[in-house]
Amino acid sequence: SWRFPGTATRGDRVICIGGLTEVIPGVGEAWSVIDIGVGPAEMIRLYRAFDRILHAEISTAYHRIQAYVLSDFEPGIRMARMLGMKSEGLVRAYPFEGKSSVLFSRIRNDGNSVHRIGNRIGGWGDRLGSGPVPVQQGNAGGRKP
Repeated sequence: SWRFPGTATRGDRVICIGGLTEVIPGVGEAWSVIDIGVGPAEMIRLYRAFDRILHAEISTAYHRIQAYVLSDFEPGIRMARMLGMKSEGLVRAYPFEGKSSVLFSRIRNDGNSVHRIGNRIGGWGDRLGSGPVPVQQGNAGGRKP
């Protein structure tokens, strides 16, 4: 089932879609597609929204939330780490042939569930890298609602 499917917009332009998918009871998979033109200020807003959702869901609905991030998508890897997720390893040829992903997770009782950066926004651009944010296409393994 899908939880928190959401869309972020700038004016009439969609800049991000994302959500949580329940993989099995107690395990959710976070996914998002972010527009290539998203800048640091918008990434801060997206981070805060993702952080609120993950914090609420890891406290109530899920004991584990996981996310696959393309291994060459540095802003996504930085975002996952900032959200308190830990890398579990490289998944080859996933979700696309010729691409690899890093599997990240946040577990309720491992100390990451209370990871909060709050309003500290200085240096966001440095943590995400400079330039536009590439689009990460597809969702977690192509699952459909």
